[in-house]
Amino acid sequence: MEEFSPKEIQHIAGEKNYVADGLSRLDMDESDFITIQLEAVQPRLEYCNFLQSCADQKLFTLHEYDLVNVPFPPAPGLIKVGQAQCKLLKKLIAADKHNHFSAKPVEGFDLAHYKKNIYIPESLTTQLVQWYHELLVHPGTSRLEATLQQHYWWPRLRKEV
Repeated sequence: MEEFSPKEIQHIAGEKNYVADGLSRLDMDESDFITIQLEAVQPRLEYCNFLQSCADQKLFTLHEYDLVNVPFPPAPGLIKVGQAQCKLLKKLIAADKHNHFSAKPVEGFDLAHYKKNIYIPESLTTQLVQWYHELLVHPGTSRLEATLQQHYWWPRLRKEV
């Protein structure tokens, strides 16, 4: 309902509400319903810890790692690896006179933040934009940009969207 932002919700009672009336009179019993068993999903933190330990052991660099198989939105461990290798981030932090950059914990990883948003290194921005573009079912540029800006920041975010 939030998508469509109705100005007013109106109750239609009795004979005038044909759809609800028709649906409420369908003959159904419990055998008409399907029961689905859901599998437990592995916590993302385990994946993040594995990825971080691989990076710490220098088993790969971000550019060598196959980013196609990385789940998005990116795991904090992957962002941490990207931030550690990002020369632009180091320059921005060094030039930050107003203390806009800080380190804040996200799922056990200290990530660089610009103001309140997680800094995304250049190596991950394209995949992040594409992932959100698909997830939000091809929104317009304004909505995609607003969604990304709720949690993330990088220079030229608006131009990339």
